[in-house]
Amino acid sequence: MERKPSKRQKDDERLKVAIKAVHRQSRETYGVRRLQPELTAQGRYISRRHCLQKPSNKRW
Repeated sequence: MERKPSKRQKDDERLKVAIKAVHRQSRETYGVRRLQPELTAQGRYISRRHCLQKPSNKRW
């Protein structure tokens, strides 16, 4: 029997998609210092550290 994804897992997945989208829009030139304020402007309030950790610590 497999568990359903938790609320946090769902939120993290949505955040990961948002980070990838912003990174793609910036022609893959934005780092965390620019991604975090951009996500905040879109209504996603997260810390830089959290923003860094979400893409599985790999390149977007």
